[in-house]
Amino acid sequence: MKTTKKGFTLIELIVVIAIIGVLAAILAPTLLGNIKKSRIQSACADAKTMMTLANQALAELDEEGVDPGVNNAWLDSAKWSEDGDSADILDRMASFGDAAKTAKFSVYIKDGAAVCAAAKNGKYYGCYPGQLSKKNYDEKNSSGDAAGAKAMAIAFYNAEHATADQISGGGSGGDSSGGDSEG
Repeated sequence: MKTTKKGFTLIELIVVIAIIGVLAAILAPTLLGNIKKSRIQSACADAKTMMTLANQALAELDEEGVDPGVNNAWLDSAKWSEDGDSADILDRMASFGDAAKTAKFSVYIKDGAAVCAAAKNGKYYGCYPGQLSKKNYDEKNSSGDAAGAKAMAIAFYNAEHATADQISGGGSGGDSSGGDSEG
């Protein structure tokens, strides 16, 4: 009588599991690297969005003849609850986009316009203008904090503008919280 075997032997199952384990070990670092890259890109996109919203709010205030009260200084999302000019600009930003309510960001206001911005996404910071990547992130933001992100934003802005239009102070002007309050 002939017997037919059904199913797989233990050796065959172990070999398949080993192959799957090797493939997972190869792919895991690649996938984890993409997570860092996407967070950095998202933070840079958030910074650009916040700068655009700030410019819209400042333009609206200008049309109404209202002095924004913030010039040559950082406007931080951490200042939202405070009364005064910062809160007015932030409230107008929120009326243009809901992202302004939840994002952690700083926007540098110079001569009535937002010229550069820094934002936080998870544990990573991004800035606008500028090109950050997974490769140059640690080099450009060696401190890994809000002050470093502000300095990056100013450095990228200054690299694109003539000496007379550059921002001095290296990012320390105004409040240095950078919207970095954990909440």
